[in-house]
Amino acid sequence: AATTTFTVGAARSVVNGNGGGNTLADFAAWLHAQQIGAMAGPNQLTLKIGDGANGTLAVNNAGGVLGDDVTLSGAMASDLGFSGANATAAHNTAANGLGSYRVFATVPNTSAFQSLKVGDSFTVSGAANDANNGSFYVAGKDLTGASLTISRVNLSAPASLTATTNDTNALISSGAFSYGNSGAYSTGALTFTNTNNVDTIVATTANSLQTIPVGGFITVANATNAANNGTYVVTANTGTQITLSAITQTSLTAEAANAAATINNGTPTTFTPGTLAFFAGGSTIQAGNTGTLAGLKIGQTVNVSGTASNNGSLVVTNTFPSSVTSEVETPTLTAAADGQAVISGAGSTFGATGTLVNTGNLTFTNPNTITATTGGSLANLTNGSRITITNAANPLNDGTFVVIANSGTSVQLALPTQMVVNGGTALSPADPVTFAASAATPSMTGSSADLGSLKAGDVIAVSGTASNNANFVVSGTPSAKLSSEAGTAGVIFTSGATVVNTLADTTTVNAANGVIFTAATSLGAFVAGQSVTLTNAVQATNNAAQTVTKIFNDVVAAEGPLAAGSITLTRNNSATALSTSGTFTFAAGPAPTLTAGTAADVASVAVGDIITVGGSGPSNNLKKSFVVTANAGGVLSLSPAGQAMRVADLKVPLAPPNTAVQVAKNISVSTSTYYQGNSTVQTQQVDTNRSMTFGVTAMDPAFEKAIRAMQMIAQGTLGTAGGLDLNRGRLTTATQLMFSAATQAAAPSSTELSGNILSLQNILAVQQKDLGDIGTQQTTYLDFVQGMHDQLIGVDQQSTIENLLNQQQALQASYQSMASVRQLSLLTYLK
Repeated sequence: AATTTFTVGAARSVVNGNGGGNTLADFAAWLHAQQIGAMAGPNQLTLKIGDGANGTLAVNNAGGVLGDDVTLSGAMASDLGFSGANATAAHNTAANGLGSYRVFATVPNTSAFQSLKVGDSFTVSGAANDANNGSFYVAGKDLTGASLTISRVNLSAPASLTATTNDTNALISSGAFSYGNSGAYSTGALTFTNTNNVDTIVATTANSLQTIPVGGFITVANATNAANNGTYVVTANTGTQITLSAITQTSLTAEAANAAATINNGTPTTFTPGTLAFFAGGSTIQAGNTGTLAGLKIGQTVNVSGTASNNGSLVVTNTFPSSVTSEVETPTLTAAADGQAVISGAGSTFGATGTLVNTGNLTFTNPNTITATTGGSLANLTNGSRITITNAANPLNDGTFVVIANSGTSVQLALPTQMVVNGGTALSPADPVTFAASAATPSMTGSSADLGSLKAGDVIAVSGTASNNANFVVSGTPSAKLSSEAGTAGVIFTSGATVVNTLADTTTVNAANGVIFTAATSLGAFVAGQSVTLTNAVQATNNAAQTVTKIFNDVVAAEGPLAAGSITLTRNNSATALSTSGTFTFAAGPAPTLTAGTAADVASVAVGDIITVGGSGPSNNLKKSFVVTANAGGVLSLSPAGQAMRVADLKVPLAPPNTAVQVAKNISVSTSTYYQGNSTVQTQQVDTNRSMTFGVTAMDPAFEKAIRAMQMIAQGTLGTAGGLDLNRGRLTTATQLMFSAATQAAAPSSTELSGNILSLQNILAVQQKDLGDIGTQQTTYLDFVQGMHDQLIGVDQQSTIENLLNQQQALQASYQSMASVRQLSLLTYLK
């Protein structure tokens, strides 16, 4: 863990070389100022003394890094409430109370969920409320491992990074913090790896990623390989290496604002969102009433009803609590003549000494201009390119910027605003972006060339700004900020104390390209990135603050006719040049022109279009850009230097805080089982007076535990977040279940039903013995009956008949004797 020295006592304290106070209160304030990591509960930290066996000091509302070692030195014993021998004996320290301290979170059972990773599945059983039983996935885990965010849908999938080494451009955003070679937390170059579907980002600087929480979401922007840009969930963090999974989204069906639609998360929280609108692109839901979705949390299951196509169970994958801060993304350079600063960009280095291109001394001019002493030495820094300034004489001028204007000798800069749209598409605006705060209608303004692809419902992850590095949702269709008008007299341009009045001139506004030009008045007093307010325009929408993205200061050089094919003309920043076949002639002067030898070559060029000259030349007008003020049969009138500007022409509305959520469609958790039979065991009658039950069914707990164990081993794909190789705890549980199913070994949970294969074997053995005894009894009886049958079959028929006749005669004689006896009487006797 990191070690920081903080001196407490009479001497002034030192924190990483920075001055501080000399009491524990100062130390607590310092911890608070670090704002590192999201702590559980009320953000309490505990400084645990020595091994933690004796006294603690609670530091409330402070930020810190769990596990950090903090060494306190100096006369601090009284500050801790210990003194003398007590301090020495209790803390194994010297008499003056020196000691080592470690930062811990004051939360219970911090190791409860350490073995679980984002994407793991688990089963809850035995809950008092049966609604809480079932199968879940880990959607997130706090820094301490003491609490989980769970979902019934697996939010993770392989991130599928593209292997890239030594990426010095990539910027990682986690909450309000940025990491990278140019981030607030400098990591050195970043290496992206994908090995067996395991995606990692490795920093060059050890432990520079340690404050990114496992289970948290990060956004990667400006990566050298654009395929690595996106939003991911962190599944592991060693401090120097983070392991990632992608966040899978299931798009909603686009549905306009619906007053009948409702949303709830199964709690007593009452949501009064007004109308709900559903957007497919970003899979977002937006409420009509500002801030009414504040009760929803990432990982929660919500139920939507009353819609035409989006009813059902959804999982919240992102919330948007951030407010927009008003700012123009223009740097504030500190004026200085600098002989040591180094500019890195366009595959080269620029500066006065030790660089590939010698510029002579560089002059920094407030707010955003750098000028070289050597003319033309900055020409290779093209508009829209990213540059990094290091080793400036004034460190405030160090940083990463984007070039928004270049004369070859001077460059004008904007902050390097980056955007990732819907977790995939990366936008790197070449022109300054303006953010406007509002309680109900915050917005972002930029050039249509940069932001024209945005649409309602899109989720944009913003980085590289001064105050707006956060996730936002586009709340409506972006709209043109300007309205076209031509030849308006008396328009006034104001920026602070600078006022340009065109009372004797006319102004034309081209809404399509965000271009404003005058007939004769110079607008050269303004610079790119400056906010200029127009008044007296005919169109009311134009009478507002406009952010200047470019002043057209290029001067037309007279030349030509130039041979066909020697130059190219690009219209309005198109990626494709105009198809031309003829010559071109440039005419200089106060009314410069460009004449096409073949009029059809420029027939498509309209007033207000921006023409950029390219090609191999030779031409003195290469890389110059002009605004077309007229097109007369192949003769283009071009804006004189300083008489045209381009402004941010597209306004993108953003959802206010807690007014939108991003969701994924949930899955249904079925209660059906592998066993589709009933619980009846067949009863058989074994004799006239006796029946017997014999056999078992597959629903016995012994079979259920064995099948569940095999399912736990089979689930997931090796090398992914759900694979068995990354979830060894699942193998342990499965092994315990198998032993419990086979023998009388203890199950992994006390709530498991009893039953095992050994017991079933004993039961079947007893039943088999009983059935065997019954079989023996029936065999003995059968033998007896068979003997009787054999005796009957073997009798002598002749002898039997003779015996029968003899017995018949004897019987007749007996009957005669009986008859004679019956005739006897006293009268007969007396006779």
